[in-house]
Amino acid sequence: MADAWLQVVPRRREDRERLVTDLRRKLVPQDIDGYRKMLEVQPGNAALHDDLALLAIEAGDLTLAIQQFERVVGLRPAAAAAHYNLGNALMGAGRAPDAERRFREALRLDPAYGLAWQGLGLALAAGGLLDGSAAALTEAGRLMPASADAVYNLGVVRQRQGREAEALRAYDRAANLDGRHAEARYGAALLHGGRGEHLTAIRLLREALAVRPAWTDAHVELAWLLAVSAEDALRSPLEALALADAAVRAAGAAASVRLLDVHAAALAANGAYAAAAAQVRGALALPAAAEPGLRAALQDHLSRFERHEPLRLP
Repeated sequence: MADAWLQVVPRRREDRERLVTDLRRKLVPQDIDGYRKMLEVQPGNAALHDDLALLAIEAGDLTLAIQQFERVVGLRPAAAAAHYNLGNALMGAGRAPDAERRFREALRLDPAYGLAWQGLGLALAAGGLLDGSAAALTEAGRLMPASADAVYNLGVVRQRQGREAEALRAYDRAANLDGRHAEARYGAALLHGGRGEHLTAIRLLREALAVRPAWTDAHVELAWLLAVSAEDALRSPLEALALADAAVRAAGAAASVRLLDVHAAALAANGAYAAAAAQVRGALALPAAAEPGLRAALQDHLSRFERHEPLRLP
């Protein structure tokens, strides 16, 4: 008996993309089973192990991906790409020290492997070794001058080092290299916002959202600025509340301290002070709010809302 297929004709591009994604989600487990059967016959075929690992990543099974990439390394120990792929999977699983060793081995085999330098930089950053990370990412950028990701990641490290001017230059360069690099625009927006340059920050957040319309973090930061900017012409309380409401609904019980605080600010900007105070109290009850500086800021916000005062950034 043949399989029956029901064809759904997409009306919009996003509908087509969703259909393709749904179809892949259904087919990947079948593909994995198929590769397992082929490997029973050809256990020494490195290309099959490699393909199975990539399918496992697509399925979200990093344990299987790591296992298969380890088999590839065992079969091709002199292949720099094999060590790099294993390092990437280990990074995805949160095993940065193990990933660092694999990236270093890839670089021993191929010192000009730009992606491995980038992987090493990310692994070192995950361990807090920011100077080494910056050096590795700088080398990645030298070897891959057209890579926006290498430059962006260097910007993230520079920001963590407190070298904001260098971080901004890196974000701007990454955005110029890749006109659709939303993360570079978001990183720059946070820095500009922190400097009080709200108009630029709002523009960059809108540009980031034009590329990634469903990005919750960008929605939240845009809502914050639209709710609390000191510049009357930049505030848009209704839009701020709409953005924050949607983010809170999407997060549900997993809403972060930051999200609850932003939602409170948007509520207060619209005169809903009691609801704003309730959200801040909810934020204060979360374990993450125990950090002294954050707790003091939240308590200040709560006091303002209880006095029916909106928040305003300087």
